[in-house]
Amino acid sequence: MEKRLDEEGKGGRRKNEEKGLIMQTIENRINELHLGDPVTFRKLTMFPLKGQGEPSIDYLTLDEALSAKTAGISEVSRSGSVSGLKFLNDGDKPVFLLDGEELIGAKQNPS
Repeated sequence: MEKRLDEEGKGGRRKNEEKGLIMQTIENRINELHLGDPVTFRKLTMFPLKGQGEPSIDYLTLDEALSAKTAGISEVSRSGSVSGLKFLNDGDKPVFLLDGEELIGAKQNPS
């Protein structure tokens, strides 16, 4: 019984050490952040959070990828499904798809 309690105690200390390391990493990252230049659209202003020395992610927006014809959206089946679409990216860069972005055409928004 004593051995089992001792092993659990060591495991508990290890978990606390790991948790402390994780929290320290998060705190360090937060302390490295600074506000970027504000971006305003109508009555909404957003301030990007930027880190020091981090490379930016090079991606295309959905509109950019569709305009460049490097991405396409199609119905999942011939009958169409309002809740499902197929997205294909043939480009070299990842495409950022914003949750809630409206896709116009096909059976997604019937008139």
